[in-house]
Amino acid sequence: MFLYGNPSIEWFQEHNGSSEESHGHYIMTCQDGGFLQIGESNFLPNSKIYIVKTNADGEFLWSREINIGGHNLGNSAIELDDGYLIAGALNRNSALIKLDKETGSTIFSETYNNGGTDAFEHATITPNGIVAVGYIHSEDPYNTFYAEGQGYIMFLDINGTEIFSQNLGELIDQAYRVQNFNSELIISGLSEDASDYKLIKMSLEG
Repeated sequence: MFLYGNPSIEWFQEHNGSSEESHGHYIMTCQDGGFLQIGESNFLPNSKIYIVKTNADGEFLWSREINIGGHNLGNSAIELDDGYLIAGALNRNSALIKLDKETGSTIFSETYNNGGTDAFEHATITPNGIVAVGYIHSEDPYNTFYAEGQGYIMFLDINGTEIFSQNLGELIDQAYRVQNFNSELIISGLSEDASDYKLIKMSLEG
């Protein structure tokens, strides 16, 4: 037996930045039951990273717009014990931004000129610090979903200082997500021309 019907909507909230349009790329449930959404306001090449924190009912708590120059991307976030770590790009360079949970104020903001137009897509925490993945040398810098470059991974301490990095271009064109799973790194992404999914398993030491 099939039942057809419209799903009930518990709530709907709308939040917007200062520019023409705001659009989210990533949303996560936070430890306090609320939500954090990350994306941009306005469009490339005039975008700003846009971050919104809400309570469990989607009601506004705080927001941030962050930009250097005009090419800025808010790609994802992870929750730490003492803040939210945003992965993306500032002024065409890979960026990690740590924000205070209660106010959204900046704890640190670090950019890394890894090569050409580059960005971090995601990060994870390991016993050694932070591991961030993304791409470098984008061939399609105005595409916010598949930039067609070379996969890249960076190992950093917990304060965002680079320890070492590695070009993954021979293995993956765009490293999209990374997870610390069973004390190993699992990296997912796309092959050339986005024709195939790619998966890499790596030790925590790279």
